[in-house]
Amino acid sequence: MDEILAIQYPGTIIKGLLPAAGLVFIYGPPKSGKTFFTLDMCMSLARGEPWHGTPTRQTGVLYVAGEGVHGLGMRMLAYVRKHGHRPRTRFRAVPQAVTLHESVGGIEEEMRAIESEEGWRPGVLVLDTLARTKGDLDENTGEMAHYIAAADHFIKKGMLVIVVHHPGKDAEKGLRGWSGLLGALDLQIQVVKEGDAVVARWTHAKDLPETSPFSFRLAVTDTGETDDWGESVASCVVEPTEMPQQIGKVVGKNQKLLYSLASDLAKAEGERGRLRDGRPVFSVDALAEAWAAAKSATGNPKQGSRSYFNQPLRALVEAGMLVEAGGGMLMFP
Repeated sequence: MDEILAIQYPGTIIKGLLPAAGLVFIYGPPKSGKTFFTLDMCMSLARGEPWHGTPTRQTGVLYVAGEGVHGLGMRMLAYVRKHGHRPRTRFRAVPQAVTLHESVGGIEEEMRAIESEEGWRPGVLVLDTLARTKGDLDENTGEMAHYIAAADHFIKKGMLVIVVHHPGKDAEKGLRGWSGLLGALDLQIQVVKEGDAVVARWTHAKDLPETSPFSFRLAVTDTGETDDWGESVASCVVEPTEMPQQIGKVVGKNQKLLYSLASDLAKAEGERGRLRDGRPVFSVDALAEAWAAAKSATGNPKQGSRSYFNQPLRALVEAGMLVEAGGGMLMFP
């Protein structure tokens, strides 16, 4: 008991948004902007500057650029052109993919070299992407436990491990691959394009308060470099934007199922006279029970869990298709 009580909350390095230690997955479809988003957060940490107005604690970053260091270099040049140079930036990139579970010793050696040469030790390890750092592990099976165990090596030393990843075929279900990934992580951030904007949503957080989505655009920025033909080379930087207007459209089979279940509940509660401002209200718990029953009836009882339920529910609320009425109640707009 005393050992449990002695465990200290690690705190956050971007206030209320990013834990100081643990496992974070940032995921989104190809070309969604997830690497730009990840790099933007990491550069604020490495420079010890606020992240778009949110306070940070300066933290060294070791970034494994498995998708190619050239592209990362151009993005960093664009970032510096936009935000200016900071001589004490605590950032170092590994310019190649590594196999995480076979490279723990090598990564430790790199961190010791940084500490010896530059006087700081990384507190954040970024693995971009999972596909390029898992080696020959089958990402759809329990073999990925070796990957998680390697990440845990650094987490136990008080580090934050950020993994950039892709969604599965059904993006509403979250991360691609082994289901054990979701149980292992402390935070999951989904990055998706919505119209002309890109939106990052904190979709699974164990010990963080509820967080509003972060909307941004990728602003084309000159890197100061030229190509072989003398043409300017550009990249992009993250610029915050207003949240895109929701079009009020129900998309995906899970959202459609949940919307239909909510409609049935609203009709039943309306007939009972359970109204607020003239509109039927129903509880989140009742909707979750209806969801679980529907999934069980279709032979998918595992998908009846709250974690599956919360994803389409959040999407419908953020799209303005359902309204939170307080006290665990919902209603239609």
